[in-house]
Amino acid sequence: MISYNDLRVHMSEYARRVMLGDSFTVVQKSRPLFTIAPVKKKERWRTVVNFTKIRPGGIPAEQALKALRKLNASRRG
Repeated sequence: MISYNDLRVHMSEYARRVMLGDSFTVVQKSRPLFTIAPVKKKERWRTVVNFTKIRPGGIPAEQALKALRKLNASRRG
């Protein structure tokens, strides 16, 4: 268990330890808030769209974000 304040102050150290496999329950005023743990292998980042296949060299991030925002807005109705 680690305190919320300790996590805030030493975030990079705890992030490093989580990447090495450690897990921690974060508490505030002796009450558990959440757990931080390594991501399971099957949940790790995966490529959804490879923009280099659309355009060699990829596309500018601003253009990709604009397209994603537009797509998200259209899904909301």
